[in-house]
Amino acid sequence: MKFDKQEILEKIQLFYENYEKENSSEKLYLYKQSTFLLFFVIMTLKKVYKFKAMHRWLENNSKEALEIGFTTSIPVRTTISRRYKSLENHLPKLIEFISLSVNYIDEQFETKHQFVDKSLYKAEGNLWHSKDQKNGTVPKGLRNIDKEATWSKSAYHGWVFGYGLTVFCNKYSFPIFAEVETASYSESKIIDRNEAKIFDSNINSLTGDDGYTNLLRIKNFWKKGIALFTSALKVKPTNDFKTAYKELIKTKEVKKHFIERKTSVEPFFDLSKKIIGQKGKLSLKGLKNVKTCLLLSVLIIQVAMIFNYFSEYPFREISNIVSIFT
Repeated sequence: MKFDKQEILEKIQLFYENYEKENSSEKLYLYKQSTFLLFFVIMTLKKVYKFKAMHRWLENNSKEALEIGFTTSIPVRTTISRRYKSLENHLPKLIEFISLSVNYIDEQFETKHQFVDKSLYKAEGNLWHSKDQKNGTVPKGLRNIDKEATWSKSAYHGWVFGYGLTVFCNKYSFPIFAEVETASYSESKIIDRNEAKIFDSNINSLTGDDGYTNLLRIKNFWKKGIALFTSALKVKPTNDFKTAYKELIKTKEVKKHFIERKTSVEPFFDLSKKIIGQKGKLSLKGLKNVKTCLLLSVLIIQVAMIFNYFSEYPFREISNIVSIFT
């Protein structure tokens, strides 16, 4: 079964319109937000990130522009830029909405057991060394830097100047929720600010790496009936609770969660970086732009997996959806 471009766009549009109805989020715009969403999905798949180039594409592809909803005129470059930034407010909610919309269909979309991790993406342009950044000084002659990016160390890539994408997914790599912050932003803070949402969701377990270890958080999750599994490398068994937790994460059942995390979240980031291109190096500056860019990659993976499921393609194969737009 061959993928149909129009069917994919219509499905994305339907998801967004249903999300709008539930969230009453639509404002009166000359151009509908769903039209811009479709446009930016296409631009992401084509790896067109500069707003001037996006505007030029609309000028040179009037038929396609009409098909996605630009029926009266095409937006100017500044409007494209402004609407791109505004999507960062909707995309995390839309991704979550889509996940909840399909989680009843099959085990491949289930949300009972989730896995969380963060991956770093290199900022566009030159490096702004941490010492200069802390002092707020830009060395003479240094151009083309992203002044909103920050530094963080990755176990896989070493020190990275850029941004971080945090994803909650299931064991099949299907994304359930995602957030984007600068690279140095704490993974622990993202858990904390989403704690109420996690508690309200129908989830049995959440598995992360040692960066998510917090004994008070583990206890609070446990009281809500949610098992928070982390490697707890720095935790020493000095009391009953610590001893019990250290023994728990050594069990066969919990080790299975750690294995599934490695085979779910890490492959997900590989897919995201394939969509972004340039081995995950960004082509946009500024947190709002980067948020939209990275969250669009998550949305595209979500939609690709849904179509793969119904088309009986390999679940994580995104080349099918990418190829029909490029």
